[in-house]
Amino acid sequence: DPEWKALPLGVQREPTVLPPPPVGGIEGRIADGFEDTPAGALPARAVVSGEEGGASIRVTAERAASGTHSLKLTDAAGLENVWQPHMFYVPQMAEGLVRESFDVYLEPDSVLYTEWRDTGPYPANIGPSVTFEGDGTVTASGRVLCILPVEQWVRVEIECAVGEDTPPVYTVTLRVGEEEPQRFEELVYTGTEFSELHWLGFVSTADTRTASFLDNISISTVEQ
Repeated sequence: DPEWKALPLGVQREPTVLPPPPVGGIEGRIADGFEDTPAGALPARAVVSGEEGGASIRVTAERAASGTHSLKLTDAAGLENVWQPHMFYVPQMAEGLVRESFDVYLEPDSVLYTEWRDTGPYPANIGPSVTFEGDGTVTASGRVLCILPVEQWVRVEIECAVGEDTPPVYTVTLRVGEEEPQRFEELVYTGTEFSELHWLGFVSTADTRTASFLDNISISTVEQ
């Protein structure tokens, strides 16, 4: 009946209030030193996967680069997928010079990499990718950069321009304590379809019981 079908048109509702934007927000700014998150809790602004078989990603008070908390990525032997456990942020950055910075501490036998990705098919969507091993070896997109001291906090900065027609290169800066930073420029990322940053992950790939620690994670655009 036409009158019956027209009844919904007369319903008055309050305007829809949308939920907060995804992790990182529209601007994409992310900054977390884990001081406001209790020890034992999940990181507040990251998506965590692979907490199984003894693997976990939790805030800890065991050690910290600053303050009293950091994030502990505990790996385990025999997991079904070597890329577990891992976590990621969703920065939603489509244009500008982007800087990722963090402090990392590696236990012996640990293997940890951080990687930027676009929304396209893997692995063509891979941008900057840096791997840290428990013997101190640091590689970027498969290229060995240096050997760092082990079981010490290292400050890491990764910079890359995102957007259409940007060159497929990035810069990595590493600093141990008060030593002079080591800067590696014109590193070429492998992804042919990377132009925007929509996924930024930290992945532990050790196949043994070990751990790595992260602190003072920041992801933001910077003025050029």
